[in-house]
Amino acid sequence: MIQGVRDIIEDLASRPATTHKEGPLEAADLLPDLKGNSDLKAACIPARAERDELAGSIIAHLLDRQGLKVVLSEAGIPQSKVAAWVEEQHLDAVCISAVAPTTAAHTRQLCAKVRARCPKIKILVALWGATDDPEKARQALASSGADEVVFTLADAVSRLVGYSTDVIGAMVPAPVPADEELRLKALKALEAYGAKSDPTFDRMTRDLARTFDVPIALLTLIDRDRQLFKSQLGLPEEMAGVCEIPRESSVCAHAVYSNALLVVEDIAADRRFANNPMLKKLKLRFYAGVPLRAPGGQPVGALCILDTKPRHFGEAERRILTIMGDVMSDEIGSHPLGSGSRPPMPVAAGAT
Repeated sequence: MIQGVRDIIEDLASRPATTHKEGPLEAADLLPDLKGNSDLKAACIPARAERDELAGSIIAHLLDRQGLKVVLSEAGIPQSKVAAWVEEQHLDAVCISAVAPTTAAHTRQLCAKVRARCPKIKILVALWGATDDPEKARQALASSGADEVVFTLADAVSRLVGYSTDVIGAMVPAPVPADEELRLKALKALEAYGAKSDPTFDRMTRDLARTFDVPIALLTLIDRDRQLFKSQLGLPEEMAGVCEIPRESSVCAHAVYSNALLVVEDIAADRRFANNPMLKKLKLRFYAGVPLRAPGGQPVGALCILDTKPRHFGEAERRILTIMGDVMSDEIGSHPLGSGSRPPMPVAAGAT
């Protein structure tokens, strides 16, 4: 049976990866294709048995498709020897794989031995199968030295790819749109470009933050070299007071480039943003933004929300944010700023 499972894994690994995707971009689509350029040295090690080893091999195959090569340790090796092997390999990260009925005790023991040998290594524990109390499992493994605990293949892959960003280096700035000069001309034709803060826009960002229950909501404009905060809620005083950041640090610039809704459900798992100094400083883990368009259709900025924890962003939420972005686009393109006389942004039915 074990050999049959191995054959299935090998067969699936040999098939070409599917690339079909429709709809908005999200974090799962944006896992970086590292193309062998990652210097991260990682390994998948079984907590105890061959079933644990098989689960680790699935993770290894999935990571291989992202361009991240990992080594595999065999099952049945004493834990002390596994920990010594990890130390000898000079690894940056390990994923300890445990499939029920491998016990939590075995997993904690291996985790503690690896941590004792390698105090600086990243330890990810992947638990497969029934877990009655995930939070209790996380706490127990954290006390044994684990950095993170996951329960799905997708989370395991995204965390390990996220670790690779620490080795890869700097953030990835957004590309410049092909019609950049036309876009800048449309931006500078807007009264919103040169105006100071507007109370109506401030009400809109407050409504936005309340609708999605997030700590930060922004209305931004993307100039040639800067991202301008035309309205904001939740930024630190020093950042809000400056009212701008370099364009190369802007997540909204990516929404402007794609000219589409951009959702990043876990910033730490996205190569472009994981090492962004501003996002790291504010400990931000979630972004959703919709482009704001000038009357001619050119994307000139973004309406976005940010959170300090990863979160799922469902279809209903995407529709609501898109509607709010359309309303805001109409406002910045159709009305002079400063009067404060416009009505507040409507909230879609069903929003909370």
